Amino acid sequence: MINAEYQQGQLGWWLMTRWQSAAPSGQTLLILPPFAEEANRSRRLFSELCQQLAANGWSCYLPDFYGTGDSQGDFTDIDLNLWQQDLCQWLARAKLQQPVHLLACRFGALQLLAMWPALLQQLQPGKLLFWQPQLDSQKFLQQLFRQHQASNLLLADKAPSASQLLDNDLTVEIAGYCITPNFYRQISALKPDLSQLQHRSLCWLELSTLPQLPLPVAKVWQQLAADPATSSQQLLALPAFWLQQEPLPAAALIEHSLSFLMGGLND
Repeated sequence: MINAEYQQGQLGWWLMTRWQSAAPSGQTLLILPPFAEEANRSRRLFSELCQQLAANGWSCYLPDFYGTGDSQGDFTDIDLNLWQQDLCQWLARAKLQQPVHLLACRFGALQLLAMWPALLQQLQPGKLLFWQPQLDSQKFLQQLFRQHQASNLLLADKAPSASQLLDNDLTVEIAGYCITPNFYRQISALKPDLSQLQHRSLCWLELSTLPQLPLPVAKVWQQLAADPATSSQQLLALPAFWLQQEPLPAAALIEHSLSFLMGGLND
């Protein structure tokens, strides 16, 4: 069963989508989605995963934070601090069955690291599942800025860069989404601490058509110093679903995710 309920936040209503089983097993998954258009292109896979988990007794939750998706507010209202406050207040009210397993996709992984101390006040983390995580705030901004630069290539006059505009307190439109100076400053200030995730049961699923994991990705995994007995980093020969307009088959992603999340829980 799937339903969506609006939650009262600090500035207005935001949406929480829930998949729930008629015969709950007590297992819970909370998803931290990607950013902007990547979030829209990931919804089908989130739904596919959550439907299968719900069929096995799980309860799954996917937020549309304020200013995104079907929630109130505009994209110019996005605020990482607000999202953290709204989510933590909801967790305090919801009183979810513990532990709560977490799926962080793309920007959602960076967001997870940013709010990790606050989340620990509201939940007992279970397994951590990463889908193509972004864990470097500066690389995240660089990717946004490249999109802005590409959109200005055909202009006759040289336009200011996105960073120049944002540094001068001007909002920048990138791929149809308005990025505010406040959000830019929040991302720039993030200093993700990978050590927070040590000794956690973690599965990192990296999607690529390359024959092996990119070296930077492998180096970050080494920095995590994850327990090899409970954690793994795996390369799946799949295209980047978060960049594609049309849905792509990603059965391997769902299968590996289900195997990790459900494995050993009923042993």
